[in-house]
Amino acid sequence: MGFTLTGSTLSGPGFTAKMPSGWTLAAENGVDTNDGVIENGSRNTLAYFASDPSSATTRCHNAAENYRAKLGGTVVDLPAVPWGNDTAVVKELETKYSTGEAIGLDIYCVDRPGNASAVIFSIAAPEHQETNKAAAEGLLASWVWT
Repeated sequence: MGFTLTGSTLSGPGFTAKMPSGWTLAAENGVDTNDGVIENGSRNTLAYFASDPSSATTRCHNAAENYRAKLGGTVVDLPAVPWGNDTAVVKELETKYSTGEAIGLDIYCVDRPGNASAVIFSIAAPEHQETNKAAAEGLLASWVWT
């Protein structure tokens, strides 16, 4: 499906939010299994997956551990952040692709009705990781479930 953008309003399956300044819809938006992808420059992305049949805690743990098992690195629990009127579980992993390129991965997961969860992956070069996290957390704070 993918995101749509009208002015500065980002819309997707079951929500609206404010698009972070300087971000655009990515070519990967709605492709394969994602429910939306935005980007700010090369390889700095936020990818949304609307529904997973597990709790936010389980979803974030499994996602972080799957990446760690494939790419190495150490998973760190970060403080919870607001996601709309809810609270997101946050995990962080600094690692490298198989090509050796370093990446920072922050995973935000929130519980949804029906024993499900939603997730946003923030993926960035290490020098852009803090900027990506700020954009992700601003997006989540503006989030309204519809």
